[in-house]
Formats: sequence, C-alpha cells, structure tokens
Amino acid sequence: MQYRKADICNFNPDTTAFCNSNFVVDGKGMGLKSPDTAAAFGCSECHDVLDGRRQRQTELSMVSLEAAFRSAVGHAHEILRSMDLLAAATATTHNCGGQ
Repeated sequence: MQYRKADICNFNPDTTAFCNSNFVVDGKGMGLKSPDTAAAFGCSECHDVLDGRRQRQTELSMVSLEAAFRSAVGHAHEILRSMDLLAAATATTHNCGGQ
C-alpha cells in the first residue's frame, strides 16, 4: 500500500494490487467491499496484512496501520488524478483511529 514497511512489504512491484479498505468507516462490512475511492496500491504482503490474512506484528498498532493506509490512499488518489482516472472532488478523508 505504498506503506513499504520493511518488516511487511516485499517491495516487489510485480505483486502490486489495488487494496480496498478493510475499515468499517469506509463502508466495509460483512459481505460488503469498500468503494474504490477508499483503496491504495500495495504489494501482496501489505494487502494480506490489511485484509487480515496475515497477522500484523504486535508493534504495528491498528492506528498506525490505518494511518499508513490513509497516507497510501492519498498517494493513490494523486496517481489516479494524474492519469485522469479520478476527479478531485471524489477524494475522501477520514480520521485515523476514530479521532
């Protein structure tokens, strides 16, 4: 997710996926996927941690994970806008950790 934390990311661009948010505030729920405006680019390892398929390290709090994800979403929006694939008005922001 452009998080690139050394103990998670495999740094392999060949495994890049568009990772939708796994946070309820973004519309994720049982059987519901969050919208693509709440997504970021990430490697397969980062995607697995975000989706809960891989356990995150105890030193990586949910607040830190969400903050990294929000930053990556902002970066993804910049990339998509530069490619004329996302209108500026569709960008959304949320507070991290419910703050």
